[in-house]
Formats: sequence, C-alpha cells, structure tokens
Amino acid sequence: MFWYYLLVKLDDFNMAAGIVMCLSGFLTALLSLLTVIESCDRYSSYEKEIAVKTKILKFSIPVFFISVLFATLMPTTKQAAFIWMAPQIVENGAVKDTVKNIPELTKLGTEYLKGLLKEKVDEQH
Repeated sequence: MFWYYLLVKLDDFNMAAGIVMCLSGFLTALLSLLTVIESCDRYSSYEKEIAVKTKILKFSIPVFFISVLFATLMPTTKQAAFIWMAPQIVENGAVKDTVKNIPELTKLGTEYLKGLLKEKVDEQH
C-alpha cells in the first residue's frame, strides 16, 4: 500500500524539488553576487557580513545541487508506472502466448475482413 502512495505522490515530490531548486539557486546567486561586490569594495568593513553570507552559501550550494539531482533523477508518476508495469506485462504468460499467435491472429482477422467485404459488395449488387 505504501508503494502505491509513493507512486501517486511522485509528481508532488518533483514539484517540491523544483521549488527548492529555484529558491536555493536564487539565494545562491544573490549571495554570491553580494559577496563579490562587498569583497571588491576596498574601503568597506563587511567582514562579518561576508562571513555570514559564506556560511549560508556553504548550506545553499549543496541544497541546490541535491535538489537538481533529485528533480532530474526522480521519475514522474507515469514514468514510474511504466517502469513498474512494463516488466510485469512482458513476463505475463498470456501476453507471451498472444505474441506467439500474432501470425495466426492476423490471418484469421484478414479472412474475416475479406468475408465482410465480400458480403458488402454482394449486398450492393
């Protein structure tokens, strides 16, 4: 039952990872830009602010990359359903038997359609 729940919630997890990725990416870019600007100012005394920003950057950069990996590698609900169901369908004995009988089924279907076509032509004349 738990696996079905996770299967249904995969899209929500992907969306959450995307939101975290966007927020942490924006925070990382903004703090990096501010740190570079403050570091280039010769006459400033921003050492404490720069230290705080580098501590935040040490947290936000890994969060950004982990969320990028999570959003990239986590399958959607449809992909996970295919990944889970495709092997079961392929290994199903009834499907294997059907695949073996495709030429015979095609022949029977063609004969049936020929019979229908012949009846329709005969009715029109």
